[in-house]
Amino acid sequence: MDLSSIRPLAVDSLDSIFAATPSGMRLSEVQIADNFPMSGTTVSQGCPSTDIQTLAITKQMRKLTVTPTNGTVFAPGDEPILIGSNSQLGSLENKG
Repeated sequence: MDLSSIRPLAVDSLDSIFAATPSGMRLSEVQIADNFPMSGTTVSQGCPSTDIQTLAITKQMRKLTVTPTNGTVFAPGDEPILIGSNSQLGSLENKG
């Protein structure tokens, strides 16, 4: 079985888990631009007033870092995968 056949099952499982949570949690991948609020901040500083967590970051050179350390810096061109509530992620996505 190749990875492409497993991916839909994993995505469906995550969707089911998130749908069952009353807080409406979801995943989001955003692109960090120069003027994005998280640009130049570390993972621990990225979203201090929210419960948004960074699960992974694809850096500019297409290098994926899963569970980045708190000291990892968000740079323009990075694409973090975030988990948080619909409202918190929506607010962050609208700033980008």
